[in-house]
Amino acid sequence: MTGGSGLVGQWLLAALVRDGARVRASYRGALPALPDGTPANAIEWLEGDVLDSLFLQRAVTDVDVVIHTAALVSFAPRDAPRLWQTNVEGTANVVNALLTHAPTARLLHLSSVAALGPPAPGTTTVDETTQWDPAADHSTYAESKFTAELEVWRGLNEGLLGAIVNPSIIIGPGDPTRSSTQLFRYAAEQHRYYPPGRVNLVDVREVVFALLALATAPAAQLGARYVLSAGTLPYAEFFELAATALGRRPPRTALPTALAEILWRAEAVRARLTGAAPLLTRETARIARRTAIFDGGRAARTLGVTYRPPAESVTWCARELRRHGLGAAS
Repeated sequence: MTGGSGLVGQWLLAALVRDGARVRASYRGALPALPDGTPANAIEWLEGDVLDSLFLQRAVTDVDVVIHTAALVSFAPRDAPRLWQTNVEGTANVVNALLTHAPTARLLHLSSVAALGPPAPGTTTVDETTQWDPAADHSTYAESKFTAELEVWRGLNEGLLGAIVNPSIIIGPGDPTRSSTQLFRYAAEQHRYYPPGRVNLVDVREVVFALLALATAPAAQLGARYVLSAGTLPYAEFFELAATALGRRPPRTALPTALAEILWRAEAVRARLTGAAPLLTRETARIARRTAIFDGGRAARTLGVTYRPPAESVTWCARELRRHGLGAAS
């Protein structure tokens, strides 16, 4: 598995160890702390980068399944080159390593609903049949994930067996400075504003379930994509639930569009001057205003995914994060 230090990677590794699988996982930097007290020494760890083709060739040797979760999630303009390197070149390298050194291994690719694009004009729902519209207003992150998928489809066309999962925003206890867990950090910081609109969510445990199901699924269920999404919550409700569970004051005011346009510009200046990541970007400000519902029904029908109510997952995640030091002291 690539991306062992990411949110999905950590929870997936814990589940694989619990199921008695022999697991080899890549990581960068420090070894991650795995959930549920999973011992790190139960895993064969390989420190390396998906941009290193020789490393990947060694990593995929003698494996039955490769789960590619390594990716960069960012909407900061300065990260555009890294998005293409990690998400596109990295995925191409994984595919090439499999084709050359493990052509019978199954490839499961963790993508994103961003790779599907927005709903077609006049509709609000996105599912596996939604066609990518190159003329639509896509984020650089979305474009990188869409292009990464093209590399996976190339591998499948050249003989690999595999599938793609497209989760909406994945929530689960993890590093509050990274990816979607930053939403909970925002709730803990007691800001005044919340975004307008709604947020599509899926519990990290359901993403893990889907990937484990695909690891042993019959071939007839492969060669396809699966949207993973439990439903939506208004941002106001999301932050109310998260802040309450964290013991903090929730934001009470919807962010006006005009103010959002001013704030992302101010954040861009602050980021350039300080080197810090912007709290708001042009892309995130505009994505928050979109209305879209991602339909995760195929995964429920075909793979047996049972979605928890989004509100339940938000509260669980916030309570776990509080137990590990985020928010008010318990």
